[in-house]
Amino acid sequence: MSDEWYYSHANAIHGPISGDDLRRLAQTGGLIPEDLVWPVGWEPLNAIPAEAALRFPEPPPLDPAAGAAVRPPFPAWLPDLAEALRAGTDPATLPVPAAEAWLADVRRAENGSGSGRE
Repeated sequence: MSDEWYYSHANAIHGPISGDDLRRLAQTGGLIPEDLVWPVGWEPLNAIPAEAALRFPEPPPLDPAAGAAVRPPFPAWLPDLAEALRAGTDPATLPVPAAEAWLADVRRAENGSGSGRE
């Protein structure tokens, strides 16, 4: 069998390319598990999912402690807004919260900070 391959990606068929190039694409994100691969000489109808044929890099494990530190606290006024939207109330009829209730949220968003600390 030849070491040349075709693959589908982004609604297009690419190739032929070498097996080394195919593996390199899988490792760098140029090929995703949903793409199909097949060797030269086969018909695309017999193609197999790339994840069954290639090893893709494992995503890094999530650190629950790090994720918790990134999430900013919910604004105190958010539940009132959510309830008004669920009830079909026009949000413009809600009382405007004092600046201290939302100004820190705006600053956090402007700075791209997720820590919740200013």
